[in-house]
Amino acid sequence: MYINNDALKKSHSGIWVVCDLLGEELLQVSLELLGVAVELAEKKKQAVCAIVMGNDTEKWTNLLWEHGADKVIIVDDPSLSVF
Repeated sequence: MYINNDALKKSHSGIWVVCDLLGEELLQVSLELLGVAVELAEKKKQAVCAIVMGNDTEKWTNLLWEHGADKVIIVDDPSLSVF
């Protein structure tokens, strides 16, 4: 997608990491990617946003913050348990 509007570009800034779950367990690779995103964000002066989709995902919020996420978006619904 190409955005040709400076105000819109600024509102869609940052580095986003989509975290991966296996069942209801957060995969280690998600934390590894978050670490790389934090390094890049420091160089680019951007915020890091972690996204978790699934069932019973709120429990990962603190861990993602501890690993450097500035924002955490939780999409939590039982229908996503096999997502």
